[in-house]
Amino acid sequence: QHIDEEGALGLMMTIPNNTQGFDSFLDKLDAPTVVTLEASRGYWWQYQYLNKHPKVTGVVVVDAYRSRKIAEELSVKKGYGRASNDRIDSEMLAELTRTGLAIGIHVPTPQELELRTTCRHRFELKHNRTVSANLIHSTLAMHGYSITLRELIGNEESKKKLFEQLPGYVRLIITDLVAQVQLFEKQIDQTQELLEKWLPESDPQMQLLMTAPGFGPVCTRILLSE
Repeated sequence: QHIDEEGALGLMMTIPNNTQGFDSFLDKLDAPTVVTLEASRGYWWQYQYLNKHPKVTGVVVVDAYRSRKIAEELSVKKGYGRASNDRIDSEMLAELTRTGLAIGIHVPTPQELELRTTCRHRFELKHNRTVSANLIHSTLAMHGYSITLRELIGNEESKKKLFEQLPGYVRLIITDLVAQVQLFEKQIDQTQELLEKWLPESDPQMQLLMTAPGFGPVCTRILLSE
């Protein structure tokens, strides 16, 4: 949805979420314009593409939750009530931009995105590893057995003795979950190597933040990357 400085609605189109779709809209405009979009799943590549487009003078990426709360009230004022659809939402986003209420978020640089995404990936790997490990313990506990993960993975004799006492379906589940834990641990190690290379503990910011209680290398890298 295009809107001019006086609030008059102009060109409105539904476009595919790709470069050709953006071009099909922007190429129809008479003059360059500011583009505002929500920080949805693909906002980063959209920002990079639009920021270089000859018909774009600036790109504002807004927090979807915050902008929609403001747009709800604006929508009532405009006479739409609480109705919400793509046409109304795009008009409200354009109006927020026109009136200076569209406050942009920080869009990460390629280097910032690389570090942030890798930190988040490590966090998810660690979470998934914990989920699989907890499932091992809860499945065994259901049948009255308990063993440390270290012993289950590293002591073949203990594993064999345990498996002899378990029903076949439980052996299958435990075997699958152990394989998941081992895979996640391998992936965590690989990701950790990258993070230690990009943001070593010797980094001044790392050293400073790690003086805070409870802040080790992992927490500190997450904080810096976010």
